[in-house]
Amino acid sequence: MKIGSYLLISLVLVIPYAFVSGCGGSSTGGKDMKNTTGSPAAKDGLMDLSLLLTEIKAAKGKMPSSANDFAQHDIAHPAAGVTAVNGTIVYLVGATVDAKDTSGKLVAMQKDADKSGGWVLLSNGEVKDLSAAEVTALPLGGKMPKK
Repeated sequence: MKIGSYLLISLVLVIPYAFVSGCGGSSTGGKDMKNTTGSPAAKDGLMDLSLLLTEIKAAKGKMPSSANDFAQHDIAHPAAGVTAVNGTIVYLVGATVDAKDTSGKLVAMQKDADKSGGWVLLSNGEVKDLSAAEVTALPLGGKMPKK
C-alpha cells in the first residue's frame, strides 16, 4: 500500500471519533462532570444519539429499533451505537429529536437513570443530568425496549 492509502484509512477511522464528545451543542444543565450522577460514556452516547436521530429525521428515514439498525450508522455515530447496544443507554424505540420540540419528552436515558438518576436525552435534543424523580416524571417519547 502507498502512504496515501494509509492516510486515507487513518482519516476514515479517526475523524468520526474526534467529533463524538464535543458536538451537538447539547447542554449539561450547567453542571460540570464532577457534580453529576451520570457516567461520561452515557453522556457521550446520548449526545451522539441526538445527532444520529436528527440526521435520520432530516433524511425521513426509519428510526433505529435494533442493534442492526444502529450498526448501519457506526462510522458516523460510533458512540450512539456502542452505548445503545451494550446497554449503557436505553433508547425509547420510535422516539425522535427536534430542536423546536417543547414537549420535553424522554427519548433516551442512561441505564437505570429512572432508578438512580443520570443523563437523559430530551425530545428537543438536550442532554441533561437529572435525578431519578425528574426522570420518572418525564413523558415518554417512544416505547421502552423489550428486555
